[in-house]
Amino acid sequence: HQNLGFSKANNQGISIAQGKYLLLLNSDTIVKKGSLEKMVEFLQAHPEVAAVSPQLVNPDGSKQINYYMKFPSLLQILFYHTLLFRWLSLKTPLRHLVFSFPKKKPFSVHQLPGAALMTRREVFAKTGGLPEEYSLFFEDVDWCYQVTKMKLGKLIVLPKVKIIHFGGGSWEKWRKKDPLSFYRQYFSSLLLFVKRNYGRRIYLYRGVLGMVFLINFLLWLIRGNFKKAGTQILLLKWVLLEVA
Repeated sequence: HQNLGFSKANNQGISIAQGKYLLLLNSDTIVKKGSLEKMVEFLQAHPEVAAVSPQLVNPDGSKQINYYMKFPSLLQILFYHTLLFRWLSLKTPLRHLVFSFPKKKPFSVHQLPGAALMTRREVFAKTGGLPEEYSLFFEDVDWCYQVTKMKLGKLIVLPKVKIIHFGGGSWEKWRKKDPLSFYRQYFSSLLLFVKRNYGRRIYLYRGVLGMVFLINFLLWLIRGNFKKAGTQILLLKWVLLEVA
């Protein structure tokens, strides 16, 4: 069997699906009883909503905040991906530049995670489906961006509906085994999102990523972790010299 990637595989499956509502659901999830029914009921009761997601939680019940980030921005990338500044994006008011933080009632977000996302068939059709240019990462972000750009409706998280998500099921071993290859794929997808949606600003994003990799390189060097420092300097070379 050929691995077609997340977007193509889901688009193929959805092309033969018969339902009024469509669900994207990762294999590394546990769906609690009644969760899907509650998502359908919310969409039925709120025609202004384009898609919904549950609150993704870890096996211990803690909330997975990282899956509700805002659309990419220069400040978001600088604060979240720079090891020296990441705490600012998690522990200070600057977190609002990066995340849509969970609330007790249903709340609107920039992007819903493809790990568990339910939408209307007609919304999915109008967007043309998941963009197949992505092989991994950011295809769900791009899809949500198109929903917002086309004004097809709100993207809502239902905090009382919880699905356990183990996270990293398809890539965690890869990240540990070959971090350079993993991060090149991740940031290639980020830059593809920028190129598709922000146009010429891609040069600014490449510059900020270069700054991020340089700061991280110096930090790992100071800590004496030469392996991780080496990965960061190779990423710096890649983003400045090799990215098309």
